[in-house]
Amino acid sequence: MLFWIFITYNFISKLHGYSHGNFPQVCDSMRPLHGTNGVENSPQTSEPPFMVSYQLGRNIGDPITVSLRSKDTFKFMGFMLEARDVSLDGDGPPLGKFIILDTSQSRLLKCGDSEDSAVSHKLNVDKTLIEVNWTAEGAEQDIMFR
Repeated sequence: MLFWIFITYNFISKLHGYSHGNFPQVCDSMRPLHGTNGVENSPQTSEPPFMVSYQLGRNIGDPITVSLRSKDTFKFMGFMLEARDVSLDGDGPPLGKFIILDTSQSRLLKCGDSEDSAVSHKLNVDKTLIEVNWTAEGAEQDIMFR
């Protein structure tokens, strides 16, 4: 009997989605595993219905406020944001640390060895705007938010 309980629990635990936003296994690719059998979806090639923007702090060293905003009336549920090195075309490891501004909407992720290096959704409810703060660590770099 315990054997079947273990098998059933193991099977059910593999079927969960990522509605809670905790998916550090996609930190490198930043591609959701929503496809069949956990296969990565292909990147979108059309004009995105969202935009990522940022507002610099008033002083050097102040956090940068990063916004993920839908265009028009489009809404989104899930998201993931990271800062990456521009010179590596965004393919390098995540840089800096995020600071959550609304804990009901967002959660921090540990990507690789870097705590708080990514931010994702906390709940899969409709959203039109997410704002977080980001701080650099170490030497000044040219970054992009993905």
